[in-house]
Amino acid sequence: MIEKLNLTCDVLQSHRQLACCPSYCGVPLHGKDMLIYSNVDIERKPLMLTGHHGEVSAMTFGKRSSPVLLCSASADYIIVWDIELCQLRTQEGENICICVYAMHSTVMLLP
Repeated sequence: MIEKLNLTCDVLQSHRQLACCPSYCGVPLHGKDMLIYSNVDIERKPLMLTGHHGEVSAMTFGKRSSPVLLCSASADYIIVWDIELCQLRTQEGENICICVYAMHSTVMLLP
């Protein structure tokens, strides 16, 4: 096993949701944001995704290699991100990454 990524965090990562795929690893940052690290280009600055108002409770990457999609969830939203599109927009100088799909989390009470 070769260590590619070593992170120092203020919270035990055993208490955090992590997500990895062959190209990327994602970790929550300050509860509601996420940092996405490239496994291919480890010198690349991590991508920061912001969109949740509540603490990120779940993250998972899609099964396809293209596009690379990340689904994140919190008490307020479920968001699907196109990671490569977000990387491209960041490289072009845009600091806003628009999600592919967002669904507000609401509780429906049945009568």
